[in-house]
Amino acid sequence: MVSREFIEIWERFVFESFGLRVFSDARDKFSIYLAELISWNEKINLISVKSAEEIYYRHFGDSLAGLKAISGDPGVSYRTIDIGTGAGFPGIPLKIAMPNLKLTLLESITKKCAFLEELTGKLGFQDVIIINDRAENIGQLGAHRASYDIVLSRAVTKLVPNMEISIPLLKIGGRVILYKTTATGAESNEFKDSCAIMTRLGGRLSAAADYRIPGQEIAYNLLVIEKNAATPGNYPRRNGMPEKKPLV
Repeated sequence: MVSREFIEIWERFVFESFGLRVFSDARDKFSIYLAELISWNEKINLISVKSAEEIYYRHFGDSLAGLKAISGDPGVSYRTIDIGTGAGFPGIPLKIAMPNLKLTLLESITKKCAFLEELTGKLGFQDVIIINDRAENIGQLGAHRASYDIVLSRAVTKLVPNMEISIPLLKIGGRVILYKTTATGAESNEFKDSCAIMTRLGGRLSAAADYRIPGQEIAYNLLVIEKNAATPGNYPRRNGMPEKKPLV
């Protein structure tokens, strides 16, 4: 579906931008992922697709930006959850890049979970957990609350609600990796206005990094929030509340 020349250009971009050298096994998995996305997208609305090349840059490449925030040995088995994963972004591309990630995919739409079940099977992943639920619910469950090393969140709600549903899932010392644009990144008024909420939830800004995706006019910002204190037990609030009535 895409030319060998394009793949070589894309792999060079990934290496130069995020430090990942794409070997044959990962290359094959991204090819399977592309085919499944295009096939399933004809049945259910997974993503907006203009071209296979756009999927490689806008979705696979953008997801891999998280490598900038996951420091340390790529063989480390971080317990990781991707909230509101949709079609598997950013969790599945990062799992392809870092096979030892202990990955949970959280998605509230049942049809998308069916896609994820089939996709992970075709990718040969035996250790990926798929949960059909919302972050507000599992954030109050002992099996998930304060249990994860890494929480991933891409294209999920606004900044303050995002913090409320993600930070409670982290262990002390764990990190939320938020995929944002520079308009809502570390230098934005939205972020500055959210700092008091972040502190209330037990988090602090650990790092921020700008990056660009070819073919996209806007610039992107990766926010890394480290959990340094326990989250008060009343957060997250019940379903829908974080977005309907954001904390102030």
